[in-house]
Amino acid sequence: MKVGLRQQIAVVQQSVTVSPGKSIRRRSQQLSIPRSSLQRMLSKDLHMHAYKIQFVQQLKPVDHQKRRQFCEWIEERLAVEENFVKNIIFSDEAHFHLSEFVNKQNCRIWGNENPRVTHEHQNK
Repeated sequence: MKVGLRQQIAVVQQSVTVSPGKSIRRRSQQLSIPRSSLQRMLSKDLHMHAYKIQFVQQLKPVDHQKRRQFCEWIEERLAVEENFVKNIIFSDEAHFHLSEFVNKQNCRIWGNENPRVTHEHQNK
C-alpha cells in the first residue's frame, strides 16, 4: 500500500471517528476524495459498514387508549361493511414537517459494529 493511500485512509478513519453520521457525498467533498474511492476505503480498508438509525415515536400515556379506540372503531366499521379494511392504506413512511426535513434513506452511521442508535421524535 502506498504511503499516500495510507495517509488518506488514516484521514478517512479520523473523519469517521469525529462524525460517523456524515454522508459519503459530504465526506467526499470535505476530504477531496472521490466518492467511489471513499466507499472502497470505508468498506474494504477500514471494514466499516453503514448502519441505519432506527426512528421511534415517543409514546404518551394517552396513546394506549387511542389505539384501543381505533381498534374498536375498526370493529364497528367491519360490522357495517365487510370490505372496509380494503379501503385503508397503512404506511411506515417518514413524517415530513414544514419546519424540518426527514429523509430516513440517508440516515446512516458508519462503524465497525452496529451502534444500535435510535432517534426519538414527537408526533405533533
